[in-house]
Amino acid sequence: MNVYVLGAGVSRKVGYPLGYELLGAVDCFVRKHSREINRFQFSEWPSLCARLEENKNTLVRLAYKFGHFEQLLTVLDQYKMITDEFIIQNINIRKKDRARAERLGQEFDTYMKDSNVQDRNTLLFALAEFLQYRHHEDQLSFGMESWSDLKLFGEKLENGDRVITFNYDSCVERVLLAQGKWSPKNGYGFPVEFNDEAETKGQGSNVTVLHLHSATGWYKTPAFYTGWDRTISLDPLFLSCLDFPYFDTSLPEVSNEAEIIIYPTYMKTYELGGTSDTALINLWRAAADSLRKAEKVFIIGYSLPQADSAALSLLLGNCDPEKIRVVNSDMATSRRLSRLFGRKSIVPPLFFEEWVKAK
Repeated sequence: MNVYVLGAGVSRKVGYPLGYELLGAVDCFVRKHSREINRFQFSEWPSLCARLEENKNTLVRLAYKFGHFEQLLTVLDQYKMITDEFIIQNINIRKKDRARAERLGQEFDTYMKDSNVQDRNTLLFALAEFLQYRHHEDQLSFGMESWSDLKLFGEKLENGDRVITFNYDSCVERVLLAQGKWSPKNGYGFPVEFNDEAETKGQGSNVTVLHLHSATGWYKTPAFYTGWDRTISLDPLFLSCLDFPYFDTSLPEVSNEAEIIIYPTYMKTYELGGTSDTALINLWRAAADSLRKAEKVFIIGYSLPQADSAALSLLLGNCDPEKIRVVNSDMATSRRLSRLFGRKSIVPPLFFEEWVKAK
């Protein structure tokens, strides 16, 4: 069994941005789509950008100026953490000293004017809409030449291989589904029950795709669902755009449930705020088990950024460095990863398309 650890470089040719390009890509998407989506007026986006560009907080202002989504969201996450902590503390103080609680409340009102908490929510909403839009566009562009390298990669995968990805897109499983090597029925590392069990009964996955930061179209299983004990459901619109003609019986309609996703921030939480405490943790455990059992591990188009410290711990703690081969087109990244995994793990700098054709 081989394990392939994929980053943004694998999906770039079909139109997905690298990490440092993400904020610019979301901005371009929003400005081209001025219509209202899910009660969000995209016409409000320019005023949001103006607030970030002129923000009193130097870190917010510079993170926006440099166009780094991960750094910007990290600073805004700090505001959210302080806000959540204040609410909890104020409730406890109010039980003992109402006058002090009122004074703190006034101070909190002043803080909230500059807290950017709503701006954080808007950024996350825009990111989610961008990813859903891109997933729909993938369905339309799948026959184009830009997908040839991903299709070749899919052909190279053998029975029992596992893909560990930190991308939100579903490009790899789209390819594998078309090649008959994968199905959402059991290919994500958790079972899914579909409306036509007779049709899907024989469908299985020779390759498993583990999305450790989740993927577009993953939602918390609704509380009313009485099937087996699972926490992740697949949105019907997501499945339709994947060209899978059935729907998840636990989520027959477009979801109003909490989306399961670990957003790009240095302050990633793997408990998802309590909305799905073990949904992704179980996938991380499966990934660790796969790395321990792997004959070879290929890290492709993934720079292991500092914000993904958990991913680095996963690899260092569960994988023999002798098994690792790093495929990356950036020389600086290759050198940094060589210090982490040893020089034997590094092949000469290569783009994904060069590597997959030479393999």
